[in-house]
Amino acid sequence: MSLCTPFFTAFKTLLFGKPRLSAIEKLLRRDGLPHSLSQYQEAFGHFIPQALLACEVEGINSRSRMFPPVVIFWAFLAQVLERGSSCRDALRRITAWWQFENPKAPLPSTKTGGYGQARLRLADPVLAQIGTHLAEQLERNLPSEERWLGRRVKIIDGTTASMPDTTENQAEWPQPRSQKPGCGFPLVKLVGLFSQASGALLHLARTVCRRGRRFGCPAEHGRLSLAPPRPRGTRAFPQPWP
Repeated sequence: MSLCTPFFTAFKTLLFGKPRLSAIEKLLRRDGLPHSLSQYQEAFGHFIPQALLACEVEGINSRSRMFPPVVIFWAFLAQVLERGSSCRDALRRITAWWQFENPKAPLPSTKTGGYGQARLRLADPVLAQIGTHLAEQLERNLPSEERWLGRRVKIIDGTTASMPDTTENQAEWPQPRSQKPGCGFPLVKLVGLFSQASGALLHLARTVCRRGRRFGCPAEHGRLSLAPPRPRGTRAFPQPWP
């Protein structure tokens, strides 16, 4: 039984108790202090294939350096999860790790430029593989009772995001025609395919805002079969199939 009334909201906690905290909520609420990279890896490391974050045999990320991919990944994740966390906070975590692993080595620079460059070396395909792996894990471990009539319901939704106003971005993601040149920012349209039961993002399509809604539908990219179970749309992105 759940309490849906908007009034006396405190009654829900008094009558039914507080919901169990997830691993990330437990981590972020612990004593309110910044958390180390090892704490993040301990909490979420078993979800991430470590082979994807290993150093490359040759090319980018092949050299032994202070900013290996696995360290940068966890520092970046901590920066995203902790509200208001800056690049300087991420660098402090990396410095603490460096001092622990190399106690006799000189301290690294306090400037964040090196961390920013290392973050750019995180390959987009690797991050996409990690996201796909997490989504597949969530779907694989989904209890049967969470499915609607035994079906895996998928939801399509979309949004837009603005880009820095550069010549390259204007060429690839032009602003809407309704805006005068020089008075707007480049915009990208994002359309996602989600699992209703797990909330996992299964696929993401990107296009310019001048294209029609149907272009961004994941079905047109071979990600969704139109056979049952059928997808559900939203008010902004209605189901485009007969």
